[in-house]
Amino acid sequence: MVRVDLPFGSTVAETALCRARGCVEAPPARDPLRGSLRCDVPVLPLIPSRQNMNGILHGSSVSRCRPLLAIAVAVGVGLAAAPTLAHHSRAMFDVGKNVTYRGVVKEYRWQNPHSHIVITVGAGASDPSTVGTWTVEASAIDVMTRRGWTATTYKPGDPIMVVAHPNRDSSNPLLLFYAIKADGTRLYRANNRYPGEEE
Repeated sequence: MVRVDLPFGSTVAETALCRARGCVEAPPARDPLRGSLRCDVPVLPLIPSRQNMNGILHGSSVSRCRPLLAIAVAVGVGLAAAPTLAHHSRAMFDVGKNVTYRGVVKEYRWQNPHSHIVITVGAGASDPSTVGTWTVEASAIDVMTRRGWTATTYKPGDPIMVVAHPNRDSSNPLLLFYAIKADGTRLYRANNRYPGEEE
């Protein structure tokens, strides 16, 4: 353990990070010469550069908690951005094009981050380009629930009609715009619409 000076005026986050590294507040004392709070921390810098090691080993008055704060901020930003980075773009779908698929539900996946409906369109379809098995990507459970969807909206074998945006390269999957129930009610994918997404 060595003594490190944490200057007065340090942020709450800096102080908390120092404590997390093992700062001992007993006895926390103001140093009248340096105007700082002294606490003992282990000799274990998170950024083990020669300069940091020398500063810590020689009792530098520069706070060793500032590098910790920088690392904590970087990690926090990274964690906050992770869902965004993990979420794929919808650019692969042609949201300006609406195609109607009439078929039968093969599978209904009520899940996060996106629910999916796998549908099979038979050879007798009025639009031959829709024939085949398609995975229709929808939204997250909470978004769909607000639009009237439930875990039991569809089951395998149910007839289904969906209006979806095709993949730009004509492959799977499709992006759901809305489903049309037997009574004509529309169940939309979400409240928001993408630019160019129109009925």
